[in-house]
Amino acid sequence: MKTRYKTLLGILLLALPALMFLSCGDDEDITPVAELSDLVIEKEQVKILVGDKAELEIVKGNNDYKAFSLNEEIATVGISGNKLIIDALERGNTSVIVSDGSAQYRSIGIITYYDAIKVENEAVKMMLPLGTFKTKSVAILQGNGDYRAESSDEEIVFVRTSGESLLITGRKEGKASITLTDALDITTTIQVEVISTTDPYDESELDAIMKKETLSYVFNNSVEENATTYFTRLTELKTGGICTDGIIITSIT
Repeated sequence: MKTRYKTLLGILLLALPALMFLSCGDDEDITPVAELSDLVIEKEQVKILVGDKAELEIVKGNNDYKAFSLNEEIATVGISGNKLIIDALERGNTSVIVSDGSAQYRSIGIITYYDAIKVENEAVKMMLPLGTFKTKSVAILQGNGDYRAESSDEEIVFVRTSGESLLITGRKEGKASITLTDALDITTTIQVEVISTTDPYDESELDAIMKKETLSYVFNNSVEENATTYFTRLTELKTGGICTDGIIITSIT
């Protein structure tokens, strides 16, 4: 029995160097796994003037970068090396999504804006028929929305906003200024002059009326479009005039 144990022990001792050699060889064949980096972008949000572009650095990540914009009408994005190139096309808010080779994703908020307000007319002259008010619409061509307007003298001019328009109402003869402010507190000023007149319409209004193909009437400063006319059939007027088929054939004096 002792002889058998000694024989087995001898075999194990002889095999040990070979096992150690194989173990060392396997260790050399194992490729170490690189540690993944977090995907980090220079900024989480950026504001860009419409018409300009911004560059954001990809501070660290795992290569194979990709990016896309959630709204390409507002902003587009491209990649150059480890930089994001973002172009602002229209005013608004959107996001750019960035990914890397380890399937990590980051979202960057994009705000595109205008640095000035532009309006249809910066100086408005209103002809005000005596005894009435008159309202003129001025288009807001460029700005950042959520507009508010204030008149320097509401006895002369009253103003309010409606979407992308200013509605200016002349109340009496005089001069006033209107301050228009947008969501970013950018302002512009419109000068208004109100002139009293005995003419009910100015030249541009008369031209517009002449080009109309529909009937309209004005009552209490309100214009009603697509007005209709009709005749009331009469057989006898109190003054003795006779009407045939709705046409008066004698005059009332």
